[in-house]
Amino acid sequence: MKNVMTMTAAAVCALALTACGGGGSDGGSGNSLSRTDEGIWSNFSNGTVTNLMPNMMQAVILNDGSFWGIAGQTGATPATFCMQNILHGTASVSGSSVSGSYTDSAFLGNGTYSGTVSAQDSLNLKFNNPSDPLMSGLGGSFNMSHDSAYNQPASLSAITGTYLNQVNSCFVNLPDGSNNNDYHIRPNLTISGSNLTLNSDGSVIMTGSIAPHGTAVNVFDVNLTTATTVIAYSMAGLFSGNDVPAGTVYKGILFQTSSGSLKNNTEMVVTSGGSAFFFMGKK
Repeated sequence: MKNVMTMTAAAVCALALTACGGGGSDGGSGNSLSRTDEGIWSNFSNGTVTNLMPNMMQAVILNDGSFWGIAGQTGATPATFCMQNILHGTASVSGSSVSGSYTDSAFLGNGTYSGTVSAQDSLNLKFNNPSDPLMSGLGGSFNMSHDSAYNQPASLSAITGTYLNQVNSCFVNLPDGSNNNDYHIRPNLTISGSNLTLNSDGSVIMTGSIAPHGTAVNVFDVNLTTATTVIAYSMAGLFSGNDVPAGTVYKGILFQTSSGSLKNNTEMVVTSGGSAFFFMGKK
């Protein structure tokens, strides 16, 4: 049920904010943003992994109306986060009301969300996806806080370095028979200028480029290309029902966090047709 991912491409809004459902002035501190729902949002905190129900979410809504969500569970220590869902779609906002649509990586289904926002303060979302009982029936409600890391101008020099992979699986038995966290490939990420490289045991897995998403926010646009064939279920953070051939191009975002139990992480989520890849790490 969790072994295949499909993603929709993020829709780019027209220059007028009304094309994304409207916008508004900021009610909190920090830089003035284009939309009241714009930012990095999180409710990550230490907790207990139970019933395979996602209780934590990291969401990113950009000024172009694109929406990214990473849902899962945190364990008793800050370093423990097991990923269950990656959501990718579009966001709309009108006053304090928010809504959107998305594709869920884990269930091959499309869903919607709705809720309320207080600019640069809180984002409360309820998800609805008939194909996903975890995100809709058992859970699906996330009350998140704005992360001030979003309000800093992106700096390539500041993120230069090598990041160690901290992505875990929530599942005891994966489809290939391996156990939780028993991945063959756990690539680390190296950023040097505008270049990205994912390496594992000296082997290059992906290469690509990174550029600031505008000039006022701490999010980067990412392009990655596989340098070798990646076997399905073999790599930490990869959702794909099929092997990923060399030359496959992924696109997405990279961002950093400054709050919650997983603070000071660098996270990256990229998609390519029916597969996607999520990375989380620290220098």
